Amino acid sequence: MIRNRRNIIFFSILLVIILSTFVWTLNMNSNTNSVDTGASLVEEPTYSNTVSISTNSIRFNTVDNLDQVAELIIVGTPTETFENRKHVITNYDDGAIQDFYTLTEIKIDKILKKPEEFSEEQETISIIEPVSLDGDTKLTSDGYVELQKGDQSIIFLMKNTFGDYSIINDNLGKFSLNHKENSVSRIQSESERQSIGDQSQQYEEFYSQIMEKYNLK
Repeated sequence: MIRNRRNIIFFSILLVIILSTFVWTLNMNSNTNSVDTGASLVEEPTYSNTVSISTNSIRFNTVDNLDQVAELIIVGTPTETFENRKHVITNYDDGAIQDFYTLTEIKIDKILKKPEEFSEEQETISIIEPVSLDGDTKLTSDGYVELQKGDQSIIFLMKNTFGDYSIINDNLGKFSLNHKENSVSRIQSESERQSIGDQSQQYEEFYSQIMEKYNLK
């Protein structure tokens, strides 16, 4: 009788421990899933006051040329919203804008091409985008549309004279892997807003070739 009672108590305690462990595991998984890893796309606000400045940047009209010129090609994901990135604007003595750009932190998901000195183990990189914020005004080079937080993209980069990696070929130098239609729509909207040539058709042509070339389908 006493032995049976002890067995009942033992199994009751064991059951409580098992249930407690199960509940704890569920809570841990729930907390892990709720952490913002930057993996999901974050929609950026539309800036009604946007100024597109024409530049003399070099354009590459084929994917092969783009591949040859790029020093670093990565698959990566921006970790901050556009507004929260470091925006740099320099001016001449008379106040006119001399240069502008944004430093965008990228989590490196895969390296497709790199110079010898670039470490395979590097996990993040700060790159230059030809766009910036001046108060409530967005400044952009030739209708460039910034990378969005959480939007994994293939990005073509080259070092500038200061040794910093910059996106090359404007909108045809970065391609969303998970949100292509959103990227095309944003490029079209910016082109219409600034009354400049629409790059969306060429973007789609490049996109198909790039997916095949780098086996990203």
